[in-house]
Amino acid sequence: MIQFKNVVKNFRRARVLDGISLDIGLGERVALIGSNGAGKTTLIRCLLGEYTHDGEVTINGLDPRGNRTAVLGTIGFVPQLPPPLKMPVGQLIDFSAALCNTDPQRIHGIAKRLGLEVESILSRQFVRLSGGMKQKLLIAIALLISSHRLDEVSALVNRVIEMDMGKVVLDDRVADDVALSDTLDCRIVIKRFEPAFAKAIAAWNFAARDENLVWEGRIAGPDRLRFLGMISRYSALVGDISLTENTN
Repeated sequence: MIQFKNVVKNFRRARVLDGISLDIGLGERVALIGSNGAGKTTLIRCLLGEYTHDGEVTINGLDPRGNRTAVLGTIGFVPQLPPPLKMPVGQLIDFSAALCNTDPQRIHGIAKRLGLEVESILSRQFVRLSGGMKQKLLIAIALLISSHRLDEVSALVNRVIEMDMGKVVLDDRVADDVALSDTLDCRIVIKRFEPAFAKAIAAWNFAARDENLVWEGRIAGPDRLRFLGMISRYSALVGDISLTENTN
C-alpha cells in the first residue's frame, strides 16, 4: 500500500533522509518514533507529497506529489498542532461526514471507542477543546476518511519503526493485543504531594484520596502510551503504579 524506495531528502547541505526504504501493507498500524531531528516529519511530508525528494514514494502505486487529488482523497491526516477552528464540534462532525457521504453517528461511535463522548461537546467550539479532545476528534474523523473497514481497526499499533539521523534503525512488529474498546484501571501512589502532578493527573479525570497521595482513574486502551509518557515526567515522584486491563 505504502512504499518508500531509497528516499533521500536534503535541506541545503544537511541530509535529513538518507536512503529510506520501507514497505507498509494494508492493515498495518505503524508507530514511527525517534528523537527530534530524526527525520520523522520530513518522511511524512514526503508521503503527503509536500516535498520534492530523490527516490520513490507511492501510495497504492500512485505518486502522492503527481497525483495529489487521487491520493489525498484516501488519506486521513492529523497534524501535530490542531488547527484553530472556531467551528462548533457538531458542525465539524456533520461537515466531515458529508464529505464522506456517511452518517455523522459513525464519527460519534469512533470517538467513543477512543474515549471521547462527543454528545456533551457538540455546541462547543473546536478551538476551545482540550488538546487531548482535539486529537481524539481529529483521529476519529481521519479514521473515517481513510478507512471503510473500521471494524477491523482493533489495536493501537502492530509495527514500530524507529528513525535516527535520517535512517531506519529499528523495524519491528509487536503483539496485536490492545483493543480500541479496552480500558485500564489505574492506581498511582506518589511519595509526596506535588501541585504540577495533581494538575496533570486531574486532567485525566483521576480522583485523589489519602491526602492526595493516591490517585485512581480509568484510561482508554489507545491512550496508554500517551498516559505513561505523561507519568514518566514524574518518575522520581511515583512510588507505585498499577494498570489493570478491563475489557468489560
